[in-house]
Amino acid sequence: MDSTRPDYDHILPLLSAPNPWRPESESHLLEPFTYLTSNPGKDMRSHLIEAFNLWLQVGERELAIVGKVVNMLHNASLMMDDVEDDSQLRRGAPVAHKIYGIPQTINTANYVYFLAYQELFQVARLGSSDRTKDLDKVVTEELLNLHRGRG
Repeated sequence: MDSTRPDYDHILPLLSAPNPWRPESESHLLEPFTYLTSNPGKDMRSHLIEAFNLWLQVGERELAIVGKVVNMLHNASLMMDDVEDDSQLRRGAPVAHKIYGIPQTINTANYVYFLAYQELFQVARLGSSDRTKDLDKVVTEELLNLHRGRG
């Protein structure tokens, strides 16, 4: 072996090892999100989605996924907002970061953003390419606007 090149042979076994992620880990990571969503709000977003669908006529499966994604993004942003504002209560109950701590709550909120994107990709697979081709771009732009508004 050339002594000037680093030895990366030890990395391959690490990369090909089975994923150690377990469902219990997922459940633990999502605890702040699960806690927040166990005390639901007014659910106005779902009503708006249903109202817009009178015109848009999105398929039932796609609409359910869109509703789930909107709910996930909304609640993740609430967790971040509560941390930023050092809120004490959300929907009449203690905020997630007062129970689970700031680091776990932030990590969970960020993780939920990525889970929402996983769900969003299902819509792209189910829908017609014309209707869904810019879906990820639209959602990304709106998330950027949301976070710019927080700055």
